[in-house]
Amino acid sequence: MFEEAINTVITVRDFTLVFEAYAKFEESVLTTKINISADIDGIIGAELADEITLKIEKNEDFTTPQIKKYIHGTSISISDFTQYIDDKKDLMLRLIRLEYLLDMRPILLNAVVLRQNPHNVFEWHKRIKLYKKDYTSVVKEHTTSDNTSNTTNTTNNSNTNNTNSNVDINNPLINGSLQRVIGIYSEAINSINPKLAKGKLSTIWLSLASFYERHYSHDIITNIDNVRVVYRKATQVNYRHIDELANIWCNFAEFELKHGNYDEALAVMQEAITEPTAAIQRRKRENAIKGAKKTQKFAYSYNTEEDIDNSIPAVDRVHKHIRVWELYLDLEESLGSLETTKAAYDRAIELNIVTPQMVLNYASILEEHHYYEDSFRIYERCIPLFGFPHLKQIWTTYIDKFIDRYEGKKLERLRDICEQALMWAPVEPKIEFYLKLARIEEKYGLARHALAVYDRATKDPKITSDDTKVNLFHLYIHKSGFYYGSTKTRPIYERAIAELGDAAAGKMCLEYAQLETTLGEIDRARGIFQHGSASIDPKKDELSYWEAWKNFEQDHGNENTFRDMLRMKRSAEVSFSQVCGFYMYCMMLMPDFLNC
Repeated sequence: MFEEAINTVITVRDFTLVFEAYAKFEESVLTTKINISADIDGIIGAELADEITLKIEKNEDFTTPQIKKYIHGTSISISDFTQYIDDKKDLMLRLIRLEYLLDMRPILLNAVVLRQNPHNVFEWHKRIKLYKKDYTSVVKEHTTSDNTSNTTNTTNNSNTNNTNSNVDINNPLINGSLQRVIGIYSEAINSINPKLAKGKLSTIWLSLASFYERHYSHDIITNIDNVRVVYRKATQVNYRHIDELANIWCNFAEFELKHGNYDEALAVMQEAITEPTAAIQRRKRENAIKGAKKTQKFAYSYNTEEDIDNSIPAVDRVHKHIRVWELYLDLEESLGSLETTKAAYDRAIELNIVTPQMVLNYASILEEHHYYEDSFRIYERCIPLFGFPHLKQIWTTYIDKFIDRYEGKKLERLRDICEQALMWAPVEPKIEFYLKLARIEEKYGLARHALAVYDRATKDPKITSDDTKVNLFHLYIHKSGFYYGSTKTRPIYERAIAELGDAAAGKMCLEYAQLETTLGEIDRARGIFQHGSASIDPKKDELSYWEAWKNFEQDHGNENTFRDMLRMKRSAEVSFSQVCGFYMYCMMLMPDFLNC
C-alpha cells in the first residue's frame, strides 16, 4: 500500500506524508524484531550471537549439530532457534530495506515532480545526476586501479578515458548500474515532447553523448560509433528552437575534431548546411504562392512570413543558421581548398546569412592569396547587406586595405569609395570618414582638396552638435593656417561665429580676437570682442572672456576704449538679468512653462 501510494501521488506534500508514515512503519517493525532477537541474544550470549549474525551475513546454512551447539545449556528448543534464525534474517532484510528506502528518497521525490510535468528538462537532469551518482559509487566499490597497462596507445586513449580506473563492464553490478543510467536517458527522451519541453531538450542528448563517450566502453572505436549514433538521432528531433539543433550539429563536429577525425567533421558540417528536400519543396511552393499573390487582385488567406518560419520544423531551417555556418566556414578554411572556401563563402552571401566578421575573413583570405580585386569586390558586394554600426568596420577596413594596396595610384577610385562611405554613414562614423578622406587628400592629393573636405564637414546638415562642430572648425582653421597662412582663417572664424550657438560662438570670438591681436590688427580684435560680448554673461563667464577683454584694453587701448568695455559689460549684465527675471516670472505663473 505504501509503495503504491508513493508511486501515484502527484504533490510533494502528499509524498512527504506518505514517505514519513512508511519510514515510521518500517522503523516500528524493525524495533519489534530487534527486541525479540535481543531476548534470545541475551540467553545464548553476545559472542555466539555475533557468530550467528556473521554466518547469516555470509548466507551459510545451520546444521543440526551446530544448532545443538548453540542451544546447549539453554532452555531454547530447536524449533525456537530455527524461528530465531528466520527472525534474524528478516531483521537484516528489513534493515537493508529501510536504508534503501531512505537512500531512494531523492529519486522518489524527483519522480513526483516529473509526474506533475514530464516535459521538465531540468528535473530529468536531476534524475540523471542521481543515477549517475549511484553508478559512480558502484564503480568505485568494484574497480581496481590499473597501474600497469599504460604502455601503448596512451595518447589515443587519453582522448576518451578521463580516469585511470579499469572499469569492468562485464561485472553484473557495474553493468546493471550502467544500464539503469542509459535507461533513464531513454525514458527522458521518450517522455519529453520537444514542443512542450521546459528547458532545452538538446542538453539531454548532449549529456547522453558525453556519457557514452566517457563511460560506456574502453574500446575507442565502439565509443565513437555509439556517440555518432546518439548525435545522428539527436539531429532528427524536431526541437522547439532552432538554436538547439544548431548546437547539436556543432557539438557533433567538435566531437569528431576532438578525436582527430577532421574529414568526418567537415562532412558533418556539410550535411548540416545542406538544404533538405522538404525545405526545397516548401520554398518552391512559397515562391509559387508569392507569384500568385502578385498576379491576383484578391489575395488568399496565407500565413505571414513570420508564421511560416515558426511552422517550419527546425530540421528544415538549420541549414541557414549562422552558428552552423560559422563553424563550417572555419573548417573549410582549415581543411578545404581555396576553391571550396570561396564557394562556401559565396553560398553564405547568397543565402544572406553572412556576418560582418565573415565578410572581413573572406576578404582577408582572398588578400592572403593575392586576389586583391576580388577581395575589394567582396566588400562592395556585402556592404548593402548591413547597416551601421556593423558597416563601419567593413568600410574602414575596405578603405585601409585599398590604401595599403594602391596608395595614391588610384586616387579617383579611392575618393569614390570614401564618398560612398559618407553617403551611407550616420553622424558619428561620418565624421571619421570625413577626417579619413581629408588625410588621404593631404597625403596623396592637393591641399585645397583637403580643405574642401574640412569645409564640407563643417557645413554638413547632419552634424548639429556644437561641440563636434567646434572641433571640426578648429581642425579646419589649423589646416588652413598651416597651408595658406593665418589670414586665410578669417572667413572660417567668421562663419563659425555666425553658425554656432552662444557659448561656442563666444569661444570662437575669443580665439579670433587673440589671432588678430597676434597679427597686430588691434581695431579688428576690439570689434570682435564687442561682437562676442552680447553672448557672454559676465556673471557666468567660464571662458574668462571679459577678463581677456579687460587685459586687452589695458595693453592696447586707452581710457575711452576701456570705458566702452565697462559700459558694454554693464549692459550685458542688465540684459542677462532681465532674461533670468522673465523666466522666473513665467515659472511662478506657469510651472510647466519650461517643459513646453
